[in-house]
Amino acid sequence: MLLSELSLVVLLHRLNPIIANASLSYSLTLRLRINV
Repeated sequence: MLLSELSLVVLLHRLNPIIANASLSYSLTLRLRINV
């Protein structure tokens, strides 16, 4: 699951770095909220 997410982020990064960074930071904050 994590590998697929990373590959998806890489694909998005090749298309549009800004969107990739935004989605990555969003997913990370979402994970932190779920963990806490």
